[in-house]
Order: sequence, then C-alpha cells, then structure tokens
Amino acid sequence: MKDLHQRIQMSRANKTSYKFQQFDIFKFLDKYDISYTEFGKNIGSQWFALEECPFCHGSGNHFGINIQSKGYSCWICGEKGSPPNLVKELLKVSYGEALSIINEFYDGELEFDIKETGENVIMPSGVIELSKSGGDYLKSRNFNPIYLRDKYKLQQTSGHSMLNHEGQKSDFKYRIIIPMFMNRKLVSYTGRDYTGMSDVRYKHVFIQACIIPPSSCLYNIDSVKDRCIIVEGPTDVWRLGDGVISLQGIKYTKEQLGYIFDKGLKKVVILFDSGKEEEARKLAKILSSLIPVVQVAFLPEGDPGELSDMEAIKIKRQLLGG
Repeated sequence: MKDLHQRIQMSRANKTSYKFQQFDIFKFLDKYDISYTEFGKNIGSQWFALEECPFCHGSGNHFGINIQSKGYSCWICGEKGSPPNLVKELLKVSYGEALSIINEFYDGELEFDIKETGENVIMPSGVIELSKSGGDYLKSRNFNPIYLRDKYKLQQTSGHSMLNHEGQKSDFKYRIIIPMFMNRKLVSYTGRDYTGMSDVRYKHVFIQACIIPPSSCLYNIDSVKDRCIIVEGPTDVWRLGDGVISLQGIKYTKEQLGYIFDKGLKKVVILFDSGKEEEARKLAKILSSLIPVVQVAFLPEGDPGELSDMEAIKIKRQLLGG
C-alpha cells in the first residue's frame, strides 16, 4: 500500500462568505455599539475597518471587512475569517449563538426546509432479504455482505420487481435496495444494480413514492456528530463508515446544504472521486461560510469505495482525527 501522503492529498478550502452577502453588518455593528470607519487611511475600495482588531487589539484601521463578502482580515496579526467567527469574537459567544445573531440581520434566507413529498415510503414489489446474488456483488467489491446488511438495512430485489404508485411505474429488478434514514426515520431509498448489466447503476425512488427525494437526502447523516466526510455515493460510505455522508453524486441541493448547516459541524472534509476536485472545491466554498473548518481531500485515482479496509481506516483517521 502506498504511503498515505501519496494516496491522499488535501487542500484547505478557500474561505468565503458566499452565504453572508446579505448580512447587514452595519446594522449589527450599530446595534452593539461597535466603532468602525468607512473612509480613511488603509481603507481600500469595497472595504471598511473596525477601529480596533478584536483579536490583537491593533488600531489604525488595520482590521478590514469586505463590504460584499463580509470576510475580514487584520493586517497586523493576520487573522482572517467569515462573519460567524467575527461575531463570536466581538460578543464572546459560541459559534452557534453567533449564527443565530447573524440571522437577525440577514435579508435573505439562512433556513432551509426539506420539502416532504409524501406521507409514506412505497417500496417496489419483489423486495427480498439480501441473498447470494446481491451478496456476491458486495463480495466482489471487497465488502462484507452480512455486516452491510445489518448495519445499513440492505435488501435486494428479484428479477420481477416493479415500483407502481399513483400511475407511475419504475423497473427495480436486480438491485440492492439502499434505504435512507434521516432523524432515524425511513424517508427514501435508491437501488444499486448488482448485475453490471444495467446502464443505470443507481435508480432512485420517484418523488411521489417517498417522503423526501433521494437528491435531498444525506445518506448516513444520523451517524454524524460534530465532524464528517462528504462523499459521492453509498458505497463510499460503506467503506469509510460512521461520520461519513453521501450526496448521491456531486450535485447538491439547498435542502442538503441546510441539513449540513443545521448539524452545527465543526469540521467537514469533502472527498469526491478522483477527477472531481473542482466540484469539491465549489462545494467547500459554500460550506466554509458557515462551518469553521472545511477541507478538500482527493485521491490520485479511483474513489473511496475502492480503498482497502486498512487504507480506509488510516485515511479516515487522517482526515477526521481520533
């Protein structure tokens, strides 16, 4: 096995205040009687300055805040960051309290609501216990079928499986059924082809037959505490285990972002498949506006699901610590 520093590369996300462009920072500063200067020495275009840096207490307009992004930078001590960290330092409150305070001065929407599409999850016909055919596929990917079956509640379908609901039909034959739980409740599922014959590897339940669409779910989110790794698909989650969530691809919805933000995470690492680094960095720029530490990690080749168990353990320890 290659040395971990060769197997995985990491980069710190470019900090941004993308989600805070509508934060009315001037109203905030006025309410809490915090002095600032909009014009004068050391103040550039699109910037204003606090009279004193809250971190090093240096004066002379050296603590600048960008009017558009609301990101800050001190020319004396080098401290940089986004609005929650600034509010946290100015008012001596927790990070979560800082977010709540910012919400009071926000013209846009920081809150995200999952749009539930139905009252129940409708399963396709022909669902059976995970058996030899589905198990053999998992073994071919170096997974333990019994462990995955029990931990992630996997099932499979036979050669005669159809989802038929409210006039819509979808063929689900020869698939491993992967249920999606959020807040310990079954809300959706997807089906992974286990034959290698289908052009569609993952087939999602259609929205009329689930509570939350799969594209709005965060697979394995209930295993996350204060830090997590974000990957593309369920097989990546299976390899890395608890504390890892998948988006079901590289695209993400505002509902998924909302669930991530609502967890109050301290650290997020994005680990997409090799070749998807640019997409990972775009997501990191959004997440870094609300999460203290956001990093992008990438493998030189392949995807997390193709790691050996030993590699997965070591890489997960490297990314999340512990």
